Amino acid sequence: VIERQVLWISGALIAESEPMIRGQVQGSPSLMIHYVQDGSAAQAQDLQEYDLVLTANGRPVDSLATLQTLAREAETSKSEMSLMLLRLGSVRSGLFVYQTRTLPLVDVEVVGPPNAPEMKTAAQAVVSDQELSSQPGG
Repeated sequence: VIERQVLWISGALIAESEPMIRGQVQGSPSLMIHYVQDGSAAQAQDLQEYDLVLTANGRPVDSLATLQTLAREAETSKSEMSLMLLRLGSVRSGLFVYQTRTLPLVDVEVVGPPNAPEMKTAAQAVVSDQELSSQPGG
């Protein structure tokens, strides 16, 4: 079990995408909706488990930290957040279907164990990986 922080936005639990997705979808979306609470604003806007998050308010989302920043900006300005999602479709509709959903920001919260790694941007993660691989035995 990997302990990690996730982002709770209006009844949707968003975290890093599953490793099996990475490299399988053009653009390698880094975030996925893992859970949608019944009766939530996220469910009312038809967010679904396994939706991949591509953009928020028209800006690319490469990490939880980026999504949190964009959500906090929208929350502060009392506006909604537009999400571009990639959803697994059907053979008839196309294997992947792009969806745009507008989400009212009821609550934005970082969730996870206190000792979980802090959320990083993709650039910070690359630097950390490079630092680790440059260490003896890395």
